Amino acid sequence: MKSLRNIALFTTAWVLLSSQGPRKETPAAADLIGKWQKEAGTTWEFRADNTYTVALGDGKTSVSGKYTITANQFTIVDQSATGMAGACPAEQKGVYKFTVKDKTLQVTAVSDPCTGRNGIAPGKYTRE
Repeated sequence: MKSLRNIALFTTAWVLLSSQGPRKETPAAADLIGKWQKEAGTTWEFRADNTYTVALGDGKTSVSGKYTITANQFTIVDQSATGMAGACPAEQKGVYKFTVKDKTLQVTAVSDPCTGRNGIAPGKYTRE
């Protein structure tokens, strides 16, 4: 009788767990935090306070702003720029999908009306 009850409990637990389907791996916000460099010399730094800086390869040009993360996407809004870069207007929010695996960040544009940012953001980055 006791073993029959254990079998029933095990079967119920197995059915409940297996019915949830495959788990989707979503990168955590913490995975994005840090410095990431693209081969072309562009470096993104995402900070824990939801701010970011993009430094272009010339070492003099940068853009700073704020970001939010929802699931596997981040939304960015530029706030200031130095050097030859121009900050995108605040109403031109950029939405990008991202994945992090080991020391590699892959960024893909979802929507970004700012052509300058959309031209440099997508691609593969390596954690510094």
